[in-house]
Amino acid sequence: MRCDIDVRDGELSYRGPLPGEHAAEMAVTATPAEFELARLAPAAAPVYYRLGRGRLEMSDDLRAFQPAGPQPPPDHGVLLAMIHGLPDAPGATALPGVQELTVGDRLRVDEHGVSVLRRPPRLTPGAPLQRAIPQVLATQQTGDIAIAYSGGLASTFLAVSARSAGRRPELFHADLNAGASPLPEIPGTRTHRVGCDLFELLDLDQISGREISPPLPDTALRRQMMARLHEASGTALASGALLESLVATTLPEVGAARWGRRLLACEPFHRDGTIATLRDARAMLAANGAGMRKPRVTGAEPAESESQEVGAPPPTPSEHAGLPGLTETGREALKSARLATGAVWRTHLDDLPPAIGRVEAARHEAGLAGPARDVAVAALDSRVLAAIAALPARELGRVRGGRFVNHAPLRDCLARAGVGPVREASSGFRVRLAAAAYVHRERRAIAASLASDCALADLGLLDPRPLLRLLRDGQATADRALMLLRLIWLDHWLRRR
Repeated sequence: MRCDIDVRDGELSYRGPLPGEHAAEMAVTATPAEFELARLAPAAAPVYYRLGRGRLEMSDDLRAFQPAGPQPPPDHGVLLAMIHGLPDAPGATALPGVQELTVGDRLRVDEHGVSVLRRPPRLTPGAPLQRAIPQVLATQQTGDIAIAYSGGLASTFLAVSARSAGRRPELFHADLNAGASPLPEIPGTRTHRVGCDLFELLDLDQISGREISPPLPDTALRRQMMARLHEASGTALASGALLESLVATTLPEVGAARWGRRLLACEPFHRDGTIATLRDARAMLAANGAGMRKPRVTGAEPAESESQEVGAPPPTPSEHAGLPGLTETGREALKSARLATGAVWRTHLDDLPPAIGRVEAARHEAGLAGPARDVAVAALDSRVLAAIAALPARELGRVRGGRFVNHAPLRDCLARAGVGPVREASSGFRVRLAAAAYVHRERRAIAASLASDCALADLGLLDPRPLLRLLRDGQATADRALMLLRLIWLDHWLRRR
């Protein structure tokens, strides 16, 4: 649906239904004298717009702005940034002049013309997290609740919260290539395993070249798995995606005194459970020539570089771990895109509440930006964000037995319900694992395709020869499998346009 608003002699004329008029998390004012539309939370349905002289064009479907003729050529820097996993700037679309309304922005039309105002939303404190989740599920789903269930911390917490509120959720788990793995048993629920063929989900034939936005395999994999689960459930799904990113902290934020400062030296290992005790950490550090017997400075605080910034833009890839074979033109295009996108992200996040800023960055990093009509992501709801914002850092993590425990509210809830252990691998890790399996099986076909016809090479952005050498090294291929898979998808899309 598309709506055009024109200003003539101080009066507004409307043509078409207003997008977001009855949608949750949106604020709409529409009179003959003024119009204003605001997106109040990340859960709101997307609205796309284009500004003109005395004119505002809007739609909830990007295809409403698609030109009838050939598509405009994609920006080279944006293409390379997508291959490296760098999300586009907030509000950007693949169509020139068309923007998505972002959280904190307001579209306004009045006698003075058309403008975009910046008014960041505020979170109103409400119910605590474990009560906010059932409230959101009750709003989003009536009758039986269907939950996309990975067996990880967030989806298990979602199921336990629904069960504690008296609901009997049905859990739907995607089994990739019949790789059945043990899942936590939750009393009062039933788990359905839905078979998914990895190579069918990532089949290049699904790319037509007519897509408005360049397709990405990691985004397509998540959406297609959700589509299979939705088909199996017959109803909309609830997802715990992003909850772990939001209900998380770091040692510097927790401020765990002496033990916290000593753990900072090996925080990455404690965060993923590689090292179980402080004694093991000391032994590893000593073996690597990084002993901990340095003079202690009273009142010393962790260096700024040791802490993680809350609500920071999505992380950008290291240039040393980038795509091999970029030409000088390609490197300059990627650098320009990285700098421009980072600046826009910082401006976007500066005035947002920390919880909203964190979820805005996390959903772009996880490929959850854009419409998701059959999946309700609880973490995007303003009630859940308000509950998380009310949690102090000391309640999000703690040091126990020489080990840093993160996501404490989620883990405490599962411990009270007697549920566990959960799968600790992140969704991003599972996507990288799937990419490695696909690239390993198809590496000869990928090498042949790059050697014979590479669209990025034709654009002067890439020399395929280093990539061909990389594909002959199994370990190096696995390390960059997702990047290689994105390259193949975008190359296929460019050649089919």
